[in-house]
This record gives sequence, C-alpha cells and structure tokens, in this order.
Amino acid sequence: MIRLDLITGFLGSGKTTFMHYYIHYLTQKEKVAIIVNDFGVINVDMMMLKSLRSNQCEIEMITASDEDCYKRRLKTKLIALKMQGYHHIVIEPSGIFDINVFLDIIHESPVDEWYELGSVIGIVDPFMTYDEADQSVLIDELSDAGILVFSKIQLCNAEKIKQAKAVIEKYFHQNAIDSDKKILMKDWHELNEQDYTLIENSGYKLHSIHKVDMNAYHSYFFFNLHFTKQSLDVKLHYLLENYCIQRIKGFALIEGLIYSVNVTRQNFIIEPVQEGQEVLIVIGKGIDEKEIEFYLRKVD
Repeated sequence: MIRLDLITGFLGSGKTTFMHYYIHYLTQKEKVAIIVNDFGVINVDMMMLKSLRSNQCEIEMITASDEDCYKRRLKTKLIALKMQGYHHIVIEPSGIFDINVFLDIIHESPVDEWYELGSVIGIVDPFMTYDEADQSVLIDELSDAGILVFSKIQLCNAEKIKQAKAVIEKYFHQNAIDSDKKILMKDWHELNEQDYTLIENSGYKLHSIHKVDMNAYHSYFFFNLHFTKQSLDVKLHYLLENYCIQRIKGFALIEGLIYSVNVTRQNFIIEPVQEGQEVLIVIGKGIDEKEIEFYLRKVD
C-alpha cells in the first residue's frame, strides 16, 4: 500500500515551513511526492516549496475553488502518482480545509485499494488567537491528528508554551475531542532522528464532528501591485489591524527584486527570494474585495 501523510493546520500556522523539514528527512530514505492545495485558485505555497523538488521529490498541485472540484482533482492526482511508482505521498492542504473531504476521497475506489492513511500531523502556532469560526475550522483540522507539532517554540517562554497547550486542550474538551494526542514542542532546527520517527509514525485518531462551514472565508487575488518596501509594510499592517484578515501571502516586486510575503497578525515575514509570481492573496472573513484593492493600489 502507498502511504499518505496529511499536514494540516490553520492559516499561517507554519505548515509550509514544516514541510521543508519533514520532506528533507523523508527524502534521505525514499522518493516522495508532495500534493499542495491552496485556498483558492493560485498556488503560492507550491512556489514556496519549489526548492524541495529533486530526484527524490516531486511536487504536484491542485487548484480547486469548490469541494467537488477538489475531490475530483485529488482523486485523479492520486491515481496518476500511483502509476508513477511513488510509495509515500505527503499532502499539504489549505489552512482553511475540511479534513472530512480528504477522508471521503481515500475511501473511494480505486484509491482505497492502493493507498493507506499513514499519519495526520497537526501544526499549531502558539501565538495565534481564534474567533468562534476559526475555532471550528481549527478543531476540524486538528481533531484527527495523531500528533500536534507546535511551531515557533524557540520564541516562547515556559508560560507561553503552557498557555498555548491549555488553549488547544480547552478547545478539544469543548468539542468532546480526546486531548491525549502526542505533542511535540521543540525548535524545528533541533529536530533529530527520534523526533522525526515520532512524527512519521504518529498515526491518526478519527473523530466524527460537525460539518464545518468554509463559506465564511474568502480569498482575493491582486495582481501587478506596485510598492516600495516601506509602503508594503505600512499597507499590510493597516489591513491586518483594520479588517478581519487571517493571512496575506504571495510575492511583490520591489525595486527590481522579488519578495516573498507571508504575514498574519502574529507573524510578519517579508524577505527576498529568487523568483515568484507577482500576486498578493488576501484571505479573511467579511472583507470587501474592491475596498481592499483600492487601498492596495492607492498611491500615498
């Protein structure tokens, strides 16, 4: 049987960053294929994973704007990868993702004849806060995980770590989800063979919970925007502080250089990269696309 691992977690939790560590570990012993699915139709995360492509690792993407399209394309992709002889597939879905859709697919023929679920790995950002709608998505994403891997632990003191763990346990308790999952709280730069073995073999714990309403979240794409480094910083901070925006990501062209943009209220990362499609993706709830675009294009 071909092994399927699912890396799940809320928007901006650190899934794509974790993938760099986990895939590097896996490709030292086997050939791996990655399937990336973004929230919307433009796959920025695939560009961020591009450096992982090698003789030991292939990267595939699914762009889907609705559930039926996602199911159809994921099933087609899994059938194709089986024919190519891969024995380990790692899936990184969107940060707004209904895990039950994924489970439906792997129990359909012929996928269920060729594939088995290995581990569901939940990534948790200890600095993130969640409103009621976010909590619902978060619980759905983490409830089936065999292990919770906390990101940014090197930035946390002991009290913050304790608080972050307590928050997740509270959410689980409120939704009748067992909280005895494996938990890994360690700087990812310091992960060793034993840690990766724990992650890889953490398994999963399937729960039957309510259907999550993903329609509250929307993603908008803005092309050919022009910024200085200072104006980009100012505009992104303003949007995060004044709108219900969970994440802004993509690439910006500034003075001839391409910058990767990956920001939330808790984490603000803008850094130069070798290449990228010039687009910003804004993901949030109850936001006005035209209003956001007007502000982004406004010349100060």
